[in-house]
Amino acid sequence: MIPFDGAAVRQALRDAVIEAWAKVTSLEPPEQVYGLMLYEGVEYGYICITPFTEEALDRVTHTYRSGRWAERFQGDRGRERLRWSAPDSEHFE
Repeated sequence: MIPFDGAAVRQALRDAVIEAWAKVTSLEPPEQVYGLMLYEGVEYGYICITPFTEEALDRVTHTYRSGRWAERFQGDRGRERLRWSAPDSEHFE
């Protein structure tokens, strides 16, 4: 069993937040950031920091409205379904 290193985990999270924030705030043209989420996938064995921007939300919503599930993403409610979905964010890594 590998011992849990809390200090290493905190440092890794801190570094990931700084990297994600630097990436999203250096986009050209600039985008309006509305969120930064810690996303963990226990079943996949990873964690990541996902930034969210209004412009990326607009783009992914447009893409989904052109696809086979278009009806599900129509109108304001359809857009809001994607607002906090880390795997659907363009900035999800």
